[in-house]
Amino acid sequence: MNVGPQWSPTVWKKVTDSLPGYHFIKLYEERDKQLTLDNQSKSKPQAQSNRWKRKESIANESTSKSAKSSYGNKAIQCEDDVDASVLNTKCEQYMSHHINVSNDKINASTTLTEDQSNSQVWHQERRKRITASNLGLILKRKTSISVKNIVEQLLYKTFKGNEFTLFGL
Repeated sequence: MNVGPQWSPTVWKKVTDSLPGYHFIKLYEERDKQLTLDNQSKSKPQAQSNRWKRKESIANESTSKSAKSSYGNKAIQCEDDVDASVLNTKCEQYMSHHINVSNDKINASTTLTEDQSNSQVWHQERRKRITASNLGLILKRKTSISVKNIVEQLLYKTFKGNEFTLFGL
């Protein structure tokens, strides 16, 4: 296959010890010529730039029917439903209460969550964090898919385990 379109005529010559017919040779010369022209046009910087712009524009906009028509719970783009100052205040409150915690709270949490998956506190604390288990789900999310399902899965569903996690336990 490294020979390209000339592979067939080359094999013909080696196998039959004769030259292939005129039309056979002509067909593969045309294919070789077309491949060369395609490679030349694709290597031009402008063509590469246009190709990249097309790919980028397709990736940034949602093409699914439901994404274009839905504006409620399944909306892909979040709309401002809270004033920016109120949102900032709520974010700061959440961070100070759940994320930026004192050493006393850290030590208490450590003691309460020693049983890990057997502890209700452990499950509550784990829901607030992006863990290695759910990082891939977040990073690989397609822009055309609603965020709602991922949020529901991370915040409200409980993982019952599978054979591998049970083996690990």
